[in-house]
Amino acid sequence: MTYPNFNGAGLTLIHNENNNISILMAKSNSDKPNKKNVWIFPGGRKNDNETPHETAYREFIEEVFNVVVDKPIIDEIISIVKSDSSLYPIDTLIPNNSVIPSYTLMQSSEVITVFVNVLNKHRIISDVFPFGYNSLYDNQKKVNIYQFCAQRRYIYEQAAFEKNELVFITMIPLNNLIYSVYRTKKHKEVFHYHGENLKIHVPSIMNQIKNYVNKLTIKDDDLCNILTRACNITDSTN
Repeated sequence: MTYPNFNGAGLTLIHNENNNISILMAKSNSDKPNKKNVWIFPGGRKNDNETPHETAYREFIEEVFNVVVDKPIIDEIISIVKSDSSLYPIDTLIPNNSVIPSYTLMQSSEVITVFVNVLNKHRIISDVFPFGYNSLYDNQKKVNIYQFCAQRRYIYEQAAFEKNELVFITMIPLNNLIYSVYRTKKHKEVFHYHGENLKIHVPSIMNQIKNYVNKLTIKDDDLCNILTRACNITDSTN
């Protein structure tokens, strides 16, 4: 399948613990005025001949792990994710707009173990994990997303090309994100992504989250209602 003219892609992780849902976001230290000191999802512009999945997973590694990897590493990670039915369906793509779309992909937080396993296997060292990858595993050789975020060091260095753009990462309660989008409506300074503003990047991830919440066996009516309103707001800004 081809994806002509797409602009870029990003990836965020969602974690569900007893229906307490949180989502990964990061604080940017880019020197670009519209990306300085703002909350973003990991992501960026595509390279030549990339699919949205390749762009999203490559950008996640570059920005979260602070390393640059070759395409075979990305292909290996994507192949593992596609073969694991317990993870969020990787082919769920929702464009942010219909002109020159970008995509914000979402994945289950358990995928962080896949990232760490592959980078560890190929001995790709990350300087943002000073205690090494092995310190991230629990006694079942899984990586807990909260422990992962806590061990990633705070980056003080100035942002450089393909590196050092994310000061820190954290898991934000889903309610906080949704209420922020709904409350601020079209205020572009709230969230930035791909050098663009709220109306460009949020529709994709909000609709991804809506699909995810709608599939939960235990429904939170208040959450569903505010999520629907937030989706309506972001959809209307396209």
